[in-house]
Amino acid sequence: MNTEQTLRLLQVHSECGVPLQHSVALLFKCKGLSLDGFSRQAGYQRTYLYKALAGSLSPSPGLRAAMAGVLGVDPWPPCPPA
Repeated sequence: MNTEQTLRLLQVHSECGVPLQHSVALLFKCKGLSLDGFSRQAGYQRTYLYKALAGSLSPSPGLRAAMAGVLGVDPWPPCPPA
């Protein structure tokens, strides 16, 4: 799956009300990766990752960058200007 396809999938899922954590889990599965493995490799607690994907807390810039490194895109909506 290329970057354009990944962005389109995230957009369609968002439009259809699919929670981000499910969309990202699907993308990871397509790449043969696991969220647990990613969290360990990226240096984040699994709970933090899941809460960030669920929208319970804002992802850190480091987590956003690590996720973009794996998926080719940052799956979270853009941060509002400060």
